[in-house]
Amino acid sequence: MEDKVSNIINDLKILASETKNLTVQRDILRIIERLSNQEEWPNEDELIRIWLRYNSDNR
Repeated sequence: MEDKVSNIINDLKILASETKNLTVQRDILRIIERLSNQEEWPNEDELIRIWLRYNSDNR
């Protein structure tokens, strides 16, 4: 699970750096912080929802 979380965090970091929308960027950075500080990560379904939400058309 740690690898999946790390991969999603890396994808979200790329999205945050590429997006022009500052609100989306702020939201992505909050999610990265939350995922980075978790002792118990969200389940796989929640990780997929997070990834899909920000990877769809927010670049």
